[in-house]
Amino acid sequence: MAGWCAEERRMLRPRLAPPGTGWPEELAGPHLFEMGNVVRLKTADAAETAVARGLPFAREDVAVAAVPELIGTLGRYPLLAALRPSESPSVAALFGAALRDASHVMAGDDCPSLGAVEVRAGAQMVFADTPHGAVCRFTDAAEAPYALPVASHPLRRLHAEHGVGALNDLAAGHRRAHIRLGALPPDADGPDADGPDADGRVRIAVTNILFY
Repeated sequence: MAGWCAEERRMLRPRLAPPGTGWPEELAGPHLFEMGNVVRLKTADAAETAVARGLPFAREDVAVAAVPELIGTLGRYPLLAALRPSESPSVAALFGAALRDASHVMAGDDCPSLGAVEVRAGAQMVFADTPHGAVCRFTDAAEAPYALPVASHPLRRLHAEHGVGALNDLAAGHRRAHIRLGALPPDADGPDADGPDADGRVRIAVTNILFY
C-alpha cells in the first residue's frame, strides 16, 4: 500500500514497525488504503526498526508506529488535483536510466519505486488477459508503448468478477487516466507475489488508475 504525501511532496509506502511488514487485511481492513482516502500517519523512530528493504523500495518505505487514521475522503476531481504533483512526464522520466525493456528495474537500482503518469484512455488503453492476470497496454506522453501487469486490488477484483471486457469498458468510458505505477515488492500479492525475479529484476506494475 502506498500514497502521496502532499506535505513532503513525495510518495510514501507505510510499513509496520515492528516488524516492518506490509498491511494484513484483518488489521487495516479492506478499505483504509482505497484511492481518495486521506490518512494520518504516525511515523516510528527510525532507530526502533529497520523497514528499508534496499533500493529501489528504500526511497519510499517509511516506518509507522500504528495503523494510519482515516481523516477524510476526496472526490474524483479534488483527488486528481491533489495527485497532479505526483505525476512524471513519462514512464522513462519517472524511472530514468534504471528502466529496462519498458517493464522492470533491477534490485539495488537507485530510482523511485513509486510514481504516476497521465495518459490517454478510451481506445488508447487496452486491457488483455494473460495466464498470470490482466495487463494494461497504454502509450504515455512520450509516445512509448507499455504492457504492464495490473496489481490494483479494485481492478483485479473487477477483472475476476466480470472479465477483461469490464476493464476495457471502464477505460472506453473516459478520455484520460492518471496511472499509478509501482515496483512490485517481495511481499506483493497477486500474479507477481514472489517479487524480484531470481536474476534481480523488479517488475513495474499498474497499482491503480484514476479515470476521468
